Amino acid sequence: MVAPLAASLSDRVAFVLEVSGWQGAAWRQDAVRVEAELRADGFPEADVQEATAFARLRMDLIRGTGPYEDLQRAQEKVKAQPWFKAVHCCDRTLCDAARRVVEYDTGPSWEKVRCPVLVIYGDKDTSSGPPDGLVATIRRGLARGGNDDVTARIFAGADHSLCRSEPGGRKEALPRAPKGDAAPDFVPGYPDVMTAWLRQRFGP
Repeated sequence: MVAPLAASLSDRVAFVLEVSGWQGAAWRQDAVRVEAELRADGFPEADVQEATAFARLRMDLIRGTGPYEDLQRAQEKVKAQPWFKAVHCCDRTLCDAARRVVEYDTGPSWEKVRCPVLVIYGDKDTSSGPPDGLVATIRRGLARGGNDDVTARIFAGADHSLCRSEPGGRKEALPRAPKGDAAPDFVPGYPDVMTAWLRQRFGP
């Protein structure tokens, strides 16, 4: 989400590679993520609905002006639920940090980006959610600013990190996280798409 903001503030940015970034108002992402992760991990519909409702409540509390203790009490009531690991606990430090950024919206930033843009998502991304709407937000913002130099690539079977994935949920992702010097299990073609796009515009 920082990439379009940085590019909108400087005419010295030559290009933007936007990989898996959430688009739109930041506070909307949490409920999307919680719902997508729980569905991917096979949670019952009742759990998905309850967790998503709590994610929205939590974000309302973070966006509000009440004390952190209000959020803490709300979390205490549901922390024993099986879905809470996907929601995870928001401590005071995270809450304070979130309050500084939750209202940021990428849309207006894209309207001021003048350089070429390459957009990459995985179709199993449960952190940012289904990519079609995210790509549309980027295209719409760039078009409003008169920039039509945008290329989008959505990789099948790729998660938020562009690693190979089947459902894309946390249960699958956490056990296979690379350890030590092991390379991530990127989907075939992901790094190649970036280098080919850069060479096409800027040479070897």
